[in-house]
Amino acid sequence: MTQALTIISTAEFGEQSLRVLREAAPNAVFHIFPRKSIAEVPAELLAQMDVLYAFTQMPSPEAAPNLKWVQVNWAGVDSAIGAPIFQSRRVLLSTAAGVHAINMAEYTLMMMMAMGHRLPNAFAAMQTKTWQHAGDTFMPLELHSATLLLIGYGHIGREVARLAQAFGMRVRVLRRQRPLPQGEERSEGNIEFISREHLQDALRDADFVVAAVPGTADTHNLLGRDEIAQLKPASYIVNIGRGSTIDEPALVDALREGRVAGAALDVFAQEPLPADSPLWTLAQQGRVIITPHIAGGTPNYERRAAALFAENLRRFIAGQPLINQVDFERGY
Repeated sequence: MTQALTIISTAEFGEQSLRVLREAAPNAVFHIFPRKSIAEVPAELLAQMDVLYAFTQMPSPEAAPNLKWVQVNWAGVDSAIGAPIFQSRRVLLSTAAGVHAINMAEYTLMMMMAMGHRLPNAFAAMQTKTWQHAGDTFMPLELHSATLLLIGYGHIGREVARLAQAFGMRVRVLRRQRPLPQGEERSEGNIEFISREHLQDALRDADFVVAAVPGTADTHNLLGRDEIAQLKPASYIVNIGRGSTIDEPALVDALREGRVAGAALDVFAQEPLPADSPLWTLAQQGRVIITPHIAGGTPNYERRAAALFAENLRRFIAGQPLINQVDFERGY
């Protein structure tokens, strides 16, 4: 591809990031509309646009007849993949997967340590000025030698696994992409990969379950009522992927009945989490840690996103496969 490209971004890129992008595509013309709706971009520019770096909405096929590729500013594509612009499959779609890996993995380890070392109990005691030292209130579940069941092994999952192993955890991974003969398990280094058929067995053995998968039909209620029922009463769940992965009512019941020790949730079936959700009450009781879908945030986001976009620009111009190019059939 040798002709000049018209590239529009509705995400914010500062001068340093723009320099990186211009080095990757020196003949391209960049138009930056930071955090703007696609409707706020002049129609004549949309009509000329070859590449869109999207912060939010997608353009209509009629408004962007020349569009060839969209890179989104986030990792999951469940909110974008159904847009009419992609129905013809002539427009490529790629994601920012990997940009969040470091901070989301650190978030995950933070939450496992917080729950394992009873930090919610400590906060509750502080609120009531209670000096409670006796009993099992603060008896920890050490990460060392604990079993982590990791559901999803993309950029984030691999970084979680790396950090977990540094803590001496036993890591098991349910990974759809890794072909496994039915009923067979494999090991790779110190990580054990399991097939979907062995998920319930793996849940029974897990001390921590971390869900880091995209929202697709295949992952909807992947941790459903039957799966949650397999967990040990001393086990914990962390969800940093999509709220649709977990059957929330089933999780609420398990937490209320003491069949699961606790959960740290950054994503939910409905966001913002409704004020009448029973998860808020469970959080007040110290059984749940709730954060408002913020695990992906980092001050390094723009720099990492610009580096990824620049590399994909080089590949796009050279006619090479893109990093994080979405497979429309798989849904991610």
